Amino acid sequence: MLETLKHRLDAFQQNKPILAFPVSVARKFGDDKGGYSAAIVAYYSFFAIFPLLLVMVTVVGLVLRTNEGLQQRFVDSALAQFPVVGRQLGENVGGLHATGLALAIGIAGTLLGARGMAAAMQETANNVWNVPLARRPGFPQSQLRNLGLLLVVGVGLVGATLVPATVLGTTSSNPVSQALSAVASVVLYIAVFLLAFRLATAPDATTGSLIFGAIVAAVGWEVLQLAGTLIVQRYISQANDVYGIFAVVIGLISWLYLAAMMTVYAMEVSVVRARRLWPRSIFSPPLTDADEQAYRDLVKVQQRVEGQDIDVTFEDPEAAGLLAHKSDPSAPD
Repeated sequence: MLETLKHRLDAFQQNKPILAFPVSVARKFGDDKGGYSAAIVAYYSFFAIFPLLLVMVTVVGLVLRTNEGLQQRFVDSALAQFPVVGRQLGENVGGLHATGLALAIGIAGTLLGARGMAAAMQETANNVWNVPLARRPGFPQSQLRNLGLLLVVGVGLVGATLVPATVLGTTSSNPVSQALSAVASVVLYIAVFLLAFRLATAPDATTGSLIFGAIVAAVGWEVLQLAGTLIVQRYISQANDVYGIFAVVIGLISWLYLAAMMTVYAMEVSVVRARRLWPRSIFSPPLTDADEQAYRDLVKVQQRVEGQDIDVTFEDPEAAGLLAHKSDPSAPD
């Protein structure tokens, strides 16, 4: 009875694209251990924030040293990416005070210290797209991609917040200006995420196949920005009584994990849509064609050298059960 009900529910969602697509995204997220990947990205992002803010404050201070007002707007736009905890971050970040070669070495050193975040993003994107290990970028291409990712994420997200605010004036109480600014931010976020996904993912994924995921990520990021204050404030208020000052750290990590989860899901949406990996079964067997394709891709990730051939086959579950029955001497005929 229970088995019959499960398979009826499964068949129902498979026949409804509006249900089958999100179910397939969730299944692939689980197959790729998306939660673990998001945790790794959040972990490295936590250690990359201060070096990136340090570089940004230093560069902005040099380029805009005659315009302190615009300097402050850049810094405020960067801190606005971290609801609730942005103010505390700003109070603990200054700029590099060296000049010339020493300054260049200092900036290079801080960027190298932050590259763990970019490396984690590359690893996550290639895992999501099931890129075989043999075809992933090696040294020095991977390191150049890491630096590009740091610049895109660091400068792009800040610029996507600052430019609409500067042009349209979000400080105005005019709801039309605020709505236009939000739309402009989303458009710029799409460009930022598309470029970031392109740098993070090996050429196996075409640029066109990354666009839909970039749109999902951009909308998700804007929603997180709008709802982030309430979300993070909840974590901080719950943790404040127990952890005191460490509640800010907990709030920041929680925010980074939410952002990383949203980004990984956006990548998964791109893959499922590009490869038509739906409908997927919730209770298997039987496997759908999309199930078999997803499992083939997952196994072929382990190709470590060119020329290594990995073949994946699936037995018919009824035939496999019949063979096992016949091979058991104690089984009745």
